[in-house]
Amino acid sequence: MRHFSLKSLAVVGVAVVALSGCNAMKDLDKDYYSVNPNPLEVHGGKVKVDIKGQFPEKLFKKTVAIEVTPDLRYEGGQKPLKMAEFQGEEYPGNATVIPYETGKTVTYADEITYIPEFENSELFITIVGKKGDKRKDFEPIKIGDGVITTSLLVEDEYLSSSIGADYKQVTNKELSGMVNFKVNSSSIRSSELRDADYKEIEALIKSAGKDDNVTIENIVFNGFASPEGEATLNENLSGNRAKNVENKIKSSVKRSKIKYQDGFFTRQGQGADWDGVYSAIKESNIEDKDMILRSLDDQPLLATKEKTLQSLANTYDVLKEDILPQLRRTQIVVNYNLVGKSDEQIKELASKSAEELKVEITKSDNTKAYQLDAEEILYAAKMANTKEAKLNLMKKGMELYPNDYRFATNAGHCSQKLGKTEEAATLFEKAYQIEENDITINNLGIAKSIAGDSEAAAELFAKSTTAEASYNKGVKAIKDGEYDKAIEAMQGQNTFNLALAKVLNGDYDGGIKTIEAGNIESAKADYLKAIASERLGKTNDAKNFLNSAFGKDSMLEEKAKTDLEFREIYNSKTEEEK
Repeated sequence: MRHFSLKSLAVVGVAVVALSGCNAMKDLDKDYYSVNPNPLEVHGGKVKVDIKGQFPEKLFKKTVAIEVTPDLRYEGGQKPLKMAEFQGEEYPGNATVIPYETGKTVTYADEITYIPEFENSELFITIVGKKGDKRKDFEPIKIGDGVITTSLLVEDEYLSSSIGADYKQVTNKELSGMVNFKVNSSSIRSSELRDADYKEIEALIKSAGKDDNVTIENIVFNGFASPEGEATLNENLSGNRAKNVENKIKSSVKRSKIKYQDGFFTRQGQGADWDGVYSAIKESNIEDKDMILRSLDDQPLLATKEKTLQSLANTYDVLKEDILPQLRRTQIVVNYNLVGKSDEQIKELASKSAEELKVEITKSDNTKAYQLDAEEILYAAKMANTKEAKLNLMKKGMELYPNDYRFATNAGHCSQKLGKTEEAATLFEKAYQIEENDITINNLGIAKSIAGDSEAAAELFAKSTTAEASYNKGVKAIKDGEYDKAIEAMQGQNTFNLALAKVLNGDYDGGIKTIEAGNIESAKADYLKAIASERLGKTNDAKNFLNSAFGKDSMLEEKAKTDLEFREIYNSKTEEEK
């Protein structure tokens, strides 16, 4: 805060005294006005002016009044703020009354929309004295040095969301099937071997025998029996069922000439499947299922529980015909790996045009894709060395897989990084049209910002939960002058804007550390470090950072000369030159 002596504002006293007809003036050596802040500052696009003044005792005559109007003056014009009026105790008006005997402390506050001309401006007050029908205009008085514009350094640095590659060269997979048996039998019926799940296992085994991209790690067999029979019989029966299915699958493995070692096959007879009984009954539509379950629970001994279940099966056909037959089974679980293309193979294919890649092939998991599937293209982009190469790959992906929003999303991200903002906006719009989600909503916000629709952009950023959207909300918070909110929203992103928010919030060391943590070496970053250093009173550091900034961008030297952040540096230079 900079204070102005009453002597420098003696015209106020002159106005009051002249209008009152007195020939003498009171000693005016006390501090009279303070302007906060001084210089003024722009925050959230507004310049706020707060003035505190003290009318000393026995100065303000009872029959006079004054009008005081602050205004910002710049080359070619001026902008007035609201007028404040003060009057003596006997003046006929409704202005703020200043008691003659005691004087009074008064405050003034107003704000004005910032315009670029304010950067090189000065704050004046204009005074009009009034007594009866008399009015007198007095010479304007300068009370402030203009406007600091550091908050306007904020960059339109909105972060777009992108999608990384989820490609794995080796993918662990599992395929399961079931072979069902007749009651008290472990013989495999030929009809079971024609079921789709068993045929799918056979096809996988055959594929692993001739395709290097499929490798089987192991095959597990679990045999089960329905619980209505005697326990020992069920143990033996479930084991035999598992063994017979294992032998059948072993034959297929040998025919496919798959080499294996000990532990490749694992089997176990699980005995009676009581868990399966309870689960199936609970999920069934049997009207009396609660009563059936209570009947089984009431039997503490396994033998009587088995007999109870057998009796219930004779009563309820659904138990006998639907539930229990499904428990007489062997479960087959094949654990295998799908081995994808190597990095070299993907790079080679990625060099082809989209037209050349439009050759549909059948993959190891029997799905179809072009020579490079979507995940492989994303992975190829991850391996690419330049943003241009990544962008070209994403455009190929858009042509091959037009309904996959990820390619338009990533293409827009690359375009933005390359400074192709209009192209980025178009691609973000396209991705959003394909699929609306947190990622495309944030990126659409960037498209709206590029188009100049800041309100729509802010609404979209608020709807997205991505880290990038949070950062983007922080950029808007800086523009709104809400620096605490900006810092919270931008945490984890060591960018120029976060550093700026910290400096504007009074954390000067934090601003410098953020720039250093982000390895930001731009001229603008050096300029901000100079501002932070000067506010910390480290003038030598500020000068060094300024010299570094000028070396990277000579135009900043002219800005610094009129930047009120550095008024002490340049005022001292002027004095030295004198």
